[in-house]
Amino acid sequence: AAARAGVVEMSEESASLARVECGAKRRLHIHWGAGNELHLCDVQKDEGASRAEPPSQSTSSSSKLTVVKWGWQSGSERRICYDCLQPWIEIQKQRTSGRATDASWSATILEYSERVSEVLGRQDDVRVPREVPATEEDVWVAFRRVVWELLEIFYVRQPPSLNAQIQDFLGWLQRNSQVIASLGAEDADAVPPSLDAMLRSVYERQFPETDESYWPCVRLLVFLGFNEAAIDLLGIHSAWQRWQNRDPAARAQFEILESLMTVLQKMPRLAGSSAGTALGAKVFENVSDYNLYKSKWSLACRQLLQNEALWRECCETSSETSEGAKALLSGLLGQESTLREDTRSWPELLCSQLLHRYPTVDSLSELSSLAEYCVGKSESGSEVISDILLAIFSDGVQEVISLCSRALGPWFMAHAPELILARPARRELREVLMPIRGRLGNQFEFFVLDFAEALMTNPGMWQTVCEYLAWCPTCGETALQTFLSHLPLADLDDGATLVALQIANMHGLPAVAAQMCRSLGLRCWALGQLERAAYWLRRGHDDGRLRLLGSEASGDREQERLSDLLQATKGGWEDREGCWRSCEEVLAALEGSKMTEAKKQGARLDLARSMAESFLSKI
Repeated sequence: AAARAGVVEMSEESASLARVECGAKRRLHIHWGAGNELHLCDVQKDEGASRAEPPSQSTSSSSKLTVVKWGWQSGSERRICYDCLQPWIEIQKQRTSGRATDASWSATILEYSERVSEVLGRQDDVRVPREVPATEEDVWVAFRRVVWELLEIFYVRQPPSLNAQIQDFLGWLQRNSQVIASLGAEDADAVPPSLDAMLRSVYERQFPETDESYWPCVRLLVFLGFNEAAIDLLGIHSAWQRWQNRDPAARAQFEILESLMTVLQKMPRLAGSSAGTALGAKVFENVSDYNLYKSKWSLACRQLLQNEALWRECCETSSETSEGAKALLSGLLGQESTLREDTRSWPELLCSQLLHRYPTVDSLSELSSLAEYCVGKSESGSEVISDILLAIFSDGVQEVISLCSRALGPWFMAHAPELILARPARRELREVLMPIRGRLGNQFEFFVLDFAEALMTNPGMWQTVCEYLAWCPTCGETALQTFLSHLPLADLDDGATLVALQIANMHGLPAVAAQMCRSLGLRCWALGQLERAAYWLRRGHDDGRLRLLGSEASGDREQERLSDLLQATKGGWEDREGCWRSCEEVLAALEGSKMTEAKKQGARLDLARSMAESFLSKI
């Protein structure tokens, strides 16, 4: 419910990420973390203590650290990030190599769009509508998939005609009408019942037509273009069985049901830009042929509707069937009131209007007026999606970008610009592609940088961050250099560190790779891991520190040798000649040693103490 409410509209309160307490006599320390991460520490001030004194136990225990993150990714979001990374990189490579001016570039972008939408759960089959998302993560994915497919229809695809493009849009409405209605609901109770739930209720009845939702469900299926499902539902009407059992009272119902099935099977549709986008036995590519056939088909519907004797006989045996079938025919003939009464949201109303009332809309301005009318007549449905839809129809590219950036988050805005840039008329994009005043990159590049900052809050996605930063043409090199330089190398194993070095070298940053090696080598040196420190310092080409490290290691080995010689002189003065030789070796080693004078003096004192203890033990 919270996710749906957040999709409905972005209020001013959405700018508040967290509340941090900071009362009187307290101090709030603020520190930026990685990317979209803010550290806030609420510390109680101790007025009686000086600044040089450490905080008392009571003071430190009353401090509170709050970490605020925004743009954080859930499990589904991270999966989508990983799966969409490779298609995005391939597009950037081709754009960098100059392929964007090729004649086949639109087909390349279409392939990219389809690959991303498949990750989001693309479904082009319009025989059944999409299910209502059940969880908050499903809502996140569904919201972005719906808008992504909409941008693909109007910005990426190149249909043979505007009518074909509108039919593609009609298929989008058919697939997603239930999803859009659920996204616009303030809570789960406000979501209209799904068609699946309505069908289950009907099919569970012994006499399905007696269920109050039977005819509303049949009409809704037909008005949304799901004629096959509606025919199946008409086929379970009990009148069929009664007519087979030679019940004369079922004759009128049988004839009406049989006629309705024939009408639905022969209902005409205009073709979309690809095969399978239209449902119906009669699909036309030419509007003139469609209109000619539609007039004959509509005449058959009116003749059935005007058969008063048949309807009177049907009403005497089943008034529900008579009224339901009449309303169905009225909707098929485009009666406004019927379409409005039997649809529950603006996407369903718009879909029914395009199917049965205005099937040959031939301009985006007419489509925009019709969409505005449907949105105004029905309050149910996502307001954000309707705003984006109307902005597309009015050719407001900048408004589309603004609405998407406010509602759909950094992931969407990092990947969707490729779709927007693919639109045929690029004149409106000049302002968007200009560098931002006071900065170097354009608006689309900063969307990628914003997404990378959102990913930085997740330590496990640092490699993905590097990939996105590397393909920012203006600011990417500097941003990647800064990010790699501040990686917590101490928390990474050697394998991950080698990957970071490979990324730096692959993107032409050898100085950054060397600095990373030096930093890690110094840390290993401080921890006493001399061999590991030497390895990383050598990779970092730090010859000066390598020499110092070698001297220290040599000194450590001399210290160990002297310790062994001193140990040989202890407790062994019965063999005086051997012990004197050991003493001479210790003194000779001290003379040629590179140890400091303090260490040499300490070794001499140890030798003298050992000799004194041995002589005293003999007295």
